[in-house]
Amino acid sequence: MTKPKSKMNQYVLWDLEVEHSPKMVIDRVLDDSNGLKIYLKDSLDSSNELAIVFGSYACYVNTDESYRYKTIINLPKGFSSNSFYIVENSSLVKWIHAESCDIYGYTNMTHYSIITISDWFDVVSEFPPEISTY
Repeated sequence: MTKPKSKMNQYVLWDLEVEHSPKMVIDRVLDDSNGLKIYLKDSLDSSNELAIVFGSYACYVNTDESYRYKTIINLPKGFSSNSFYIVENSSLVKWIHAESCDIYGYTNMTHYSIITISDWFDVVSEFPPEISTY
């Protein structure tokens, strides 16, 4: 008996384990030799700030959220009340493995997605990020 295929790109809430606003916006992004740093602010209270730091990553993509309408209409109800997701059965992870001729196929890559009112930021990494307030 064949196993049914899992639906691609299943968005699951990502529990950051730190208190944060459900309506964050990206303040700035820094990609340097120390990794990828994403700084976010509360869209209503700029004193509520959050930093997500990936020490290592395979790729990231920042897209104006208006260009992700096809994905938005397929997200679960209530998605707009949260900005942080992990994408299971990710087509982006599959693409990374294909582009690298699967030489990193042994790694357990995770697709993290940060959805704000202006940006849709996707990061694929083998390691979880460090998250803090600042």
